[in-house]
Parts: sequence; structure tokens; C-alpha cells
Amino acid sequence: MAADDADRVHELLLSLRYECAHRSADAANYCRGDEGFDLLYAHRPHASRLLQQAEIRDTPLGRIRVISYQSPQDPVAAWLSLMEVVEALCPEWPKRETASGGAFKL
Repeated sequence: MAADDADRVHELLLSLRYECAHRSADAANYCRGDEGFDLLYAHRPHASRLLQQAEIRDTPLGRIRVISYQSPQDPVAAWLSLMEVVEALCPEWPKRETASGGAFKL
């Protein structure tokens, strides 16, 4: 979605009783019961390109563009594409607690 609409959509989702799990300048995640709703704000070149290629669908929230993942033939290209989306959704990884000895807990 266009980044300019982020506040309006945030308020709309809260009015529909969705809880905001995460919200940043690049993305937001909402949940309501077992439903999940993820938004990618298009203001970076990659996000804008994804939005332009998205399929328009009618939803209970109105007409929205929905991005579907289509795997390229090259597995390295698929991995790089996935990492771009992950970076957009979580540009700063949360700190993780370590076990004794400095090893990360899973």
C-alpha cells in the first residue's frame, strides 16, 4: 500500500478489532484471533515495484492490491528476493537472549 495511507489504514484496522503486533515506517503486522494481516508500505523502490505488480482484489476492507510470491527458477534469485522482503518487514532484528557461553538460544 502507499505509505501515505498508513495512518488511515492503521486506524481502520484498530476499529475492526485487529491488534497491531508491529508497525514501522516500512511495514505493519496485525492480528485478530487466528487471522493475520501484513502490510508493506511502498515508499522504497522495491516496495513500489511490488505494489505496481500486485493483483487487485475485493476484500472486506475494500479493493486492495495483494502481492503474491512467485518463485523464480533460480533458487539463489528466490532467496535474494525473499531476503529483500524480510528486510522490508523487519529492518532491525530484535536482540536475542544468549545462553551461558555466548551461544544463542533457539
